[in-house]
Amino acid sequence: MNSIRTKLTGMIALTIIVPVIIATIISFWYVEDRERERGLEMTEWSLERGTRQMEHYISDLSRLPTSLYADHDVLDILEYGPGLSLRETEIEVRRALLAMYLSREDMAQIQLLMLEDMDSFAAYKMKVSPRSKKEPSAVQRQLLNNPKSRVLLEASHPLIPYHDFGPIMTQEDVVTLHFRLDKIETDEPLAILSLDIPEDLFLKHLAN
Repeated sequence: MNSIRTKLTGMIALTIIVPVIIATIISFWYVEDRERERGLEMTEWSLERGTRQMEHYISDLSRLPTSLYADHDVLDILEYGPGLSLRETEIEVRRALLAMYLSREDMAQIQLLMLEDMDSFAAYKMKVSPRSKKEPSAVQRQLLNNPKSRVLLEASHPLIPYHDFGPIMTQEDVVTLHFRLDKIETDEPLAILSLDIPEDLFLKHLAN
């Protein structure tokens, strides 16, 4: 009887229990594999969407440096220097920079670095700084050293004023877009326009 019971138990195990266990394992692997595929598809979709949003946002911001090309007075200053009147030059550049700053709600700070004499102007907190001398930062030099690139995205970093506007009341992280402005005829670098965008606003635009 014990032998028969053992054989029956073994047959039941072979015909019912083992297939159920195998089916369960296969189903688990299948579901896990499908979930992994779905996860990969969602990640790929998110990356593609984020890339498209970033390209669209950067394309929108590229209108700012383009506006300087449309301003003949500022373009002449970038190409030929300040001319006879440093005061008039400063007024023209500061006017253009303030108009640019006020045209966007997502700008924390803007710098225009003119490469001819390393003259720098900055817009921050509704003000435009007087002309001062600045050397290109390491990231800006990277942009200048790559003749095939006209824009460079600098990863999130603490906001550092380009000029002495007084103490910073709030600390915030910004993402910076550096645009190289070239002479149209020769592609000779004339200036660098740097746009500081608060990190939270930058990510918000990418998510929309």
